[in-house]
Amino acid sequence: MIDKYHVGDQRANMSNSFQGLTNDFIKRVEALQVRKRNRNPKAQQSFEHAIRTIITDLWKATHCIPLRECLINKRSGYYSESKRYRDPLLTYNQTMAAFDGLLMLECVEVTKEGYFDRTTLQGSLTKFVARDELLERLQEIEDYPALSIKQDLNEESIILRDVIDGRKKAIGRNLQLQIANALDDAALDGSGSSGQPTGISNPSNIETFTTAGSSTMTYAESLDAMAEVAANNFDTMSGTWLINPTNAATLGAQTVDSGSGRFVYQDGRITGRRAIETTHVAAGTAFFGLFDNVMIGMFGGVDIVTDPYTNGSTGVVKIYVYQMADVAVAHAGAFQKVTLTA
Repeated sequence: MIDKYHVGDQRANMSNSFQGLTNDFIKRVEALQVRKRNRNPKAQQSFEHAIRTIITDLWKATHCIPLRECLINKRSGYYSESKRYRDPLLTYNQTMAAFDGLLMLECVEVTKEGYFDRTTLQGSLTKFVARDELLERLQEIEDYPALSIKQDLNEESIILRDVIDGRKKAIGRNLQLQIANALDDAALDGSGSSGQPTGISNPSNIETFTTAGSSTMTYAESLDAMAEVAANNFDTMSGTWLINPTNAATLGAQTVDSGSGRFVYQDGRITGRRAIETTHVAAGTAFFGLFDNVMIGMFGGVDIVTDPYTNGSTGVVKIYVYQMADVAVAHAGAFQKVTLTA
């Protein structure tokens, strides 16, 4: 039986640096091999780079809440196709040698095996996490991955683009907008169940106001709605209205009085407060509030997973984006939900 610690436990003398940690595991994986491979310089470089790449991903994962799983592609063809879009230093043989070595050291653990069906062209990547020793070592590193892992400015940067209505738009921006829209929906109307955070409209102690009718709100009613928030000791001068575009048209035609020529919604304001038109607010509803009293917490970075298998026969690559977030309403009394009665 091979002693996986025969290299010696020198952790007490080792620097708490990422480079020191990866160099240590490169030596330990090499020493673990029963028959040491006679790698040429290029293969040795790929082998060491593979270990650093795997451990780098694990290091980033330790800073995600909750701790995320890492992914590795075990399909040999992946490392020889689409060369422009992959790391040229990662080869199949050396990447598998590095990963298998870390498995033998019991430093990583596979949580779900990947597969690839050549008939349906569908599959999934292998998922893995750091085990106790490596996880502890990673958490002891004094640096932070986002600050310590520098981008090579000499490398080519490739921006993937799609064609929408004849114009090219960056896919990255489109994905960011989808995340932003989902966060806006959750912050405003999240149910608090089925994985959704509790949004502004659902705490039990939020103020509510119902107008008299005609799917509109009179000037007097808008003042009454704001007065209820002011009664909770909030300065309504910094408040904001959110209204559905359909209701904005109605309020824009609702006169303040019979002789002034002023309207309830005019020049982007209601009763002097900023008003924003958005479909995140359902038709027949309006919100007024001090939105610095709602907080959105972001946990870890954005995870992007590409799926070239599901629609592989058509050349379509699906892109999934995951962002862990939560919403907290600091003071529900700072918000008013107005029902525009039909």
